Amino acid sequence: MLSVMRCKQILEDGHSRLRMGLAVGVVIASALVPWTGAAAFKFRVIHSFCGNQNCSFDISSDLSMDALGNLYGTTTQGGTHERGTAFKLSKRLDGPGWAYSLLYSFCRRVACTDGAYPSGYLVVDTSGNLYGVAPSVGFGHGIAFRLAANPGHPKWRLEVLHTFCSRAQCIDGDRPLAGLTYAGATSGAPYDGVSPLYGVTYLGGTQDDGVVFELSPSGGASRWSERVLYDFCSVKASTCLDGMLPGPDDRLVMDPAGNLYGMTENGGSGGGSAGGGTIFELQPNGAGWSETVLYNFCSVRDCRDGAWPYGGLLMDSAGTIYGATTWGGGHEGAGVVFKLVPNGSQSQYTVLYTFCRDGGDCGDGRGPWGGLVMDGNGNLFGTTAAGGGFDWDLNGSGGGTLFKISGSSLQKIHSFCSQGRTACLDGEYPHGTLLRGSDGTLFGTGELGGQYQGGVVFELKP
Repeated sequence: MLSVMRCKQILEDGHSRLRMGLAVGVVIASALVPWTGAAAFKFRVIHSFCGNQNCSFDISSDLSMDALGNLYGTTTQGGTHERGTAFKLSKRLDGPGWAYSLLYSFCRRVACTDGAYPSGYLVVDTSGNLYGVAPSVGFGHGIAFRLAANPGHPKWRLEVLHTFCSRAQCIDGDRPLAGLTYAGATSGAPYDGVSPLYGVTYLGGTQDDGVVFELSPSGGASRWSERVLYDFCSVKASTCLDGMLPGPDDRLVMDPAGNLYGMTENGGSGGGSAGGGTIFELQPNGAGWSETVLYNFCSVRDCRDGAWPYGGLLMDSAGTIYGATTWGGGHEGAGVVFKLVPNGSQSQYTVLYTFCRDGGDCGDGRGPWGGLVMDGNGNLFGTTAAGGGFDWDLNGSGGGTLFKISGSSLQKIHSFCSQGRTACLDGEYPHGTLLRGSDGTLFGTGELGGQYQGGVVFELKP
């Protein structure tokens, strides 16, 4: 089974991950703040994958929602050709619950030229089309695609917008793992279908350490062109000071001025020879783009400020950035939640919470993988991919948690694998960023578990 986690391990081959720290000044706001118990939230699985032959399973993607409240996502496995699917969940008209629809099975074409193992967030445009990426490990170097409803047919029509590594030495990028974004996404504006889309590839570029790219229609809606905005590891020293390996789930965010923000898993000036990763900003600069590193992870001894961010960033209306790292923090290296006020090299970085306070089973969670979402009161919600105290998951490390952070205090809302002893009927290993509906309901995914052990989609009502 090739999950996103295992896909990432393949892509990381040959990259060193040393953990060394240098002492610099940073605010660690949560050093002695305890986490608290579950609040009054209602958790429910709304779909379990792999309930039939040629099933879809192994879901690690973020969910997206259209104007009618339908949910969309991808699975990295299953489908007719066993190379992943795109799916839709719709509220049933004939009663409670959600109806599942298979929209597309990847690798329908010879040599998987239509992509394989889709991952990341699906952008929904005003016409209902979907835009995403598939890294296609073992079947090429990845694609960016558009899916459109096919009148009279249950399956949708896929159009390849760009095939990566189509230029010599993959200078256009290699292995897109995260989803796409666009101007206005941060404020919740729908995508118009013609404005540029932005994303990252985990590898490729002139240094083979990933790129930031732009996709734009050229010569009509059916023709698109790709342009590399930035090549990582362009500033070399003992490490790639400008960062390397963006992602693997680093969905970019764009501010109202058109600047892009994201994270790299490695590189930067902290964390020894491989670097602990970076938070970066890209600014349009005449004909090109310039990069500024806003923060270097693992700049504090023992990486108490966090290291190796895998997910994307959240930007609030004031321009403050929030995110998480999967490692570091000083408590078993279980990761942190942070905020950053962007101001170039003088950006203010603060750790809000450090996971695994109790040691042992990491009852408060371990290894936050996805990004964060915020409610109207400024509370942050997210997931950890392990921990939680229920260790009958596949790896025996806990199925993960759902959490809420108010200020620097954490409330554990749900521990995965807590329903159905040994079976994880409520799912396990949530990786994607939560989706917040207009009524405050949160939706998310678990990579595995559920009634058929193929993963779940869940909802959380306050």
